[in-house]
Amino acid sequence: MQPTHCITDKRFAEKRIGTDRSRWAYAWKSLADSGAQLAFGTDYSVEPPNPMEGLYASVTRKDRKGEEGDEWFPMKKITMGKAIEYYTLGAAYAQFMDDRKGMLRKGYLADITILSEDIFDISEEMIMSVKAYYTIVDGKIVFERNR
Repeated sequence: MQPTHCITDKRFAEKRIGTDRSRWAYAWKSLADSGAQLAFGTDYSVEPPNPMEGLYASVTRKDRKGEEGDEWFPMKKITMGKAIEYYTLGAAYAQFMDDRKGMLRKGYLADITILSEDIFDISEEMIMSVKAYYTIVDGKIVFERNR
């Protein structure tokens, strides 16, 4: 699943498929509550590859400009912790690699991103401004931001 589709498609979904059907689009929470295994990712080049946009979409269901008012079907949004889980462990599960990646554990691949902010401790409005400082893949630094 690509969470950014929610905040892009919400602009026209109800006009095209109606409110009742739209209510069940991007229903991550309902799917997870039913026991489904969720895997998040990006759909580049259809959507931007920045995972901060996907995290923002997951927890707010608001457009990229931070619209005022209620979220689009707020009962379907999820927590930051669940969004991170679906991007990491969920994606590893979907690749049949959850026995060696998707979490920090001895013997697993050391794929880590160090961010500019603690995404569990900032306002929703700040999520999309968070930057990656380092990206480490299999224990090697593959990206370092010049601050």
